Amino acid sequence: MLLEHGKLIRELTASEYRALQTNEIRGFSGHWLVFFFVPAAYFLGNKSNKSFEADGCAAAQRKR
Repeated sequence: MLLEHGKLIRELTASEYRALQTNEIRGFSGHWLVFFFVPAAYFLGNKSNKSFEADGCAAAQRKR
């Protein structure tokens, strides 16, 4: 049964139900990946850049 705010819209066939369920799972997993990747890229990118700059400055000062 396809409902909108508790109101019956129409009956679904088994294949329509599976297609809607599949799209819902795809949407959830797609958004989950985006919300996981953005912070990971931010923090991993900042760590590698800061540690590289800090090591580079420290190594340059040691050579002097």
